[in-house]
Amino acid sequence: MKMLRYLGACLAGLLAGGIVVGLVEGVSSRLHPMPPGLDPKDGDAFREWVATLPTSAFLMLLVAWGAGCFTGAALARRLAPERSAIPAAIVCALQTAATVFNLVWLPHPGWMWPAGILACLAGGCLGMLLTAPPKSGQER
Repeated sequence: MKMLRYLGACLAGLLAGGIVVGLVEGVSSRLHPMPPGLDPKDGDAFREWVATLPTSAFLMLLVAWGAGCFTGAALARRLAPERSAIPAAIVCALQTAATVFNLVWLPHPGWMWPAGILACLAGGCLGMLLTAPPKSGQER
């Protein structure tokens, strides 16, 4: 039963983190819309367009990744038995891996590699720290 709670915490954290990333990216898409006629299924054309995006679009992406990792890790730890950090770490690792996949698949400025990974790790660690179990004798 405990293993199912760990799994549920991981899945809930991944879902919540993904929703947050999607919401922030949705705002970014409104601020930086695709050109008319661009087919997002045309990988080459889509990558060419991404390469032309302004810095503000990439900064919003950093916010999305960091906020997604924060939310996912925080929820996973909050739901985990004894508020274990294990599900939160798993969520953070998987979301960081998704970020690396995104960095590989689409063209990003070189600074996005370290910044994106750092945003994920910082967000995930902060989410884990803020939802740590209360010290004995203290309420949260």
